[in-house]
Amino acid sequence: MIEPAVVVLGAGESVGFSSDGTEWTSLPRVGRFDPQNRIYQAPNRIVNSRTVYITARTPGNPAAGGTAEIRLTSSPFWLTVLSLYWPVLFAVLSVWSWSIWPGIPPAPVLTVNPPAVTLGSNKSQQFTATLDDRPEQDVTWTATAGTITPTGFYSPPAPGAADQTVTVTATRNSDKTKAASAVAVLSSGSSLFLYPALSHVQKNGTVKLQADGDSVEWPKEAPKGVYTAPAKIGQRQVISINVTDQKPGHVAGARIVLLPDGEAGPAPAVPGDRTLMTIAMLAGALGAWLASVNSFVAFTGTRSFVPSWGFFYLFRPGFGAGLALVVHLAHRMGSVGTAGSATNPATVAFYSALVGLFAKEALQKLHDIFCTVFGVQDTRTDKIGQAAASQAPAVKAVKGSAGKKEITVEGSMFVSGCTVLIDDTARTVTFVSDKELRVTLDAAPAAGKEFTLKVRNPDGKESEAFKFTVAP
Repeated sequence: MIEPAVVVLGAGESVGFSSDGTEWTSLPRVGRFDPQNRIYQAPNRIVNSRTVYITARTPGNPAAGGTAEIRLTSSPFWLTVLSLYWPVLFAVLSVWSWSIWPGIPPAPVLTVNPPAVTLGSNKSQQFTATLDDRPEQDVTWTATAGTITPTGFYSPPAPGAADQTVTVTATRNSDKTKAASAVAVLSSGSSLFLYPALSHVQKNGTVKLQADGDSVEWPKEAPKGVYTAPAKIGQRQVISINVTDQKPGHVAGARIVLLPDGEAGPAPAVPGDRTLMTIAMLAGALGAWLASVNSFVAFTGTRSFVPSWGFFYLFRPGFGAGLALVVHLAHRMGSVGTAGSATNPATVAFYSALVGLFAKEALQKLHDIFCTVFGVQDTRTDKIGQAAASQAPAVKAVKGSAGKKEITVEGSMFVSGCTVLIDDTARTVTFVSDKELRVTLDAAPAAGKEFTLKVRNPDGKESEAFKFTVAP
């Protein structure tokens, strides 16, 4: 006989034993055991839970002594690690996401260049359309007077006695709601032009404008045709520069795009590939983090946390990031969602966070894509997950002994979160695997007494009643 027979210790804790045995041994050699004082002390750090057996024997007397079971739990270690790891991880993901977030792309802006021009007798003008500073050819040109070709080349009507103002409009064919206009002043006298019609400049940079006309009057923003950009440009913006001459109504204009730091030309139509992939990975890691925290809270709340799952919780965000990247590539191909939405950072972040949060379902979707792309047909009937979802749990054996408040249930198709009912009363369950459960009893059962046990999975399917008796 040895007391206590079963004990659970955390890191650094100790316990003393008593027995009628005279020779003491401990296996495996984890922690420190003092056979003279019969005291066992657990290691100062327990990364993974394990069991140590203390045995007391008396030579020549097999009935004396016994074996005690010390269960070293790593729960406190993982609780500490995860309580430090998860806040740091969340902070890193948040700061990194904030630093690279490009924002939702603004609606594209259509412009006509030059914005204004004065045309003298027999003068024509080539107008161009740009969409976010990029040449846009898919437009329809119209003019309130004169003629304009499908490419934007404008020819005024026959000159009249007085000046006339004509509006030239470009309408995008793929989106009729987007249109832009320019002004052409038709003059019987001289012309007035300002060029370049469109230019870009960064902070403190200058743009040299040239005017073709008589007695040009420059605005205060561009004295003598030189425009100087401000020392600080917070965001991309477009300004217009207009010049006039001495004749009323004569005007010519040009546009200057102010570029913030880091931009050197036309605005990118969509965020870059690296930015989008980084967003996908960060959002996938965030979704996996949320799933891990939710799972951890649920298991600790029901006191069914298995410390060996600590590694799962530790590396789950990395798994979510990688899985989200793969799904993002499928998104870009059009295999998930629509390929056009794969360039919107908000859509990419949302899809990727869902992938990290529901990794199991995402893997099933990728499996379907794989079978479609490679023409694979899965004919297996014993797939893990399908069997557990379609079959009820089965109990094959129950192991326990009198004096112990724990029994082991062996069988198949057990699912994490299942319930064990003993004589129709639910008991505390520790999920070990789909083939093994550990059940904690309120009191040590009496030897020889018969009990009825059932296992009920979260989906409601339960095993047949299994009758067992506790060995003495």
